Amino acid sequence: MEDAEKRLKRLEDGPPLEIIETLLNSIHNFYLRETSAAIKAGTWDLAFIGTHSVASIIGAGLFGDRSMEASFRRFLKEFVDTDEPGGNFSDIAKELNDWRHVLIHRWLSKMGHEFGFDTDQIEGWRRVDGVLLVNPVRLNEAVANAFALNGKLWQWRDVLSDAEAQAAKTRLLELYRR
Repeated sequence: MEDAEKRLKRLEDGPPLEIIETLLNSIHNFYLRETSAAIKAGTWDLAFIGTHSVASIIGAGLFGDRSMEASFRRFLKEFVDTDEPGGNFSDIAKELNDWRHVLIHRWLSKMGHEFGFDTDQIEGWRRVDGVLLVNPVRLNEAVANAFALNGKLWQWRDVLSDAEAQAAKTRLLELYRR
């Protein structure tokens, strides 16, 4: 493993690509392996929390919007959404973000009557009688596809201007130094 100070110097001295792709490679190589294991084990809450974490970390680092929900939504829109039925996860970003808060911070919530997982449905998500049903397998696959060879995440330079990439570098360096 690279020495922390050596890595910091490399990230500080390098272009934004250096820190952004270090983040993406790290998540791709380590974190996605764990969310995939959670999916295989059928531990939907853990898989969902992990998938949301990936999207939130990258969204906040790249976009730095005022709210975590806005960064999360933008990550989904830019890198995850597809034209498949229920593949437009950014349209339900608020509910996904709210459900993550329930799982992490509250557990008991009336939202538990309005949100559920359905791994049998073909769609990534759908609404039935006022209940948002999310297929966590499809959500995880969509995020993993963003990381695939030639996936949308590796095209981040088409999404960020040079100034936005520099701002992302600054944000990510601040997080690294903590």
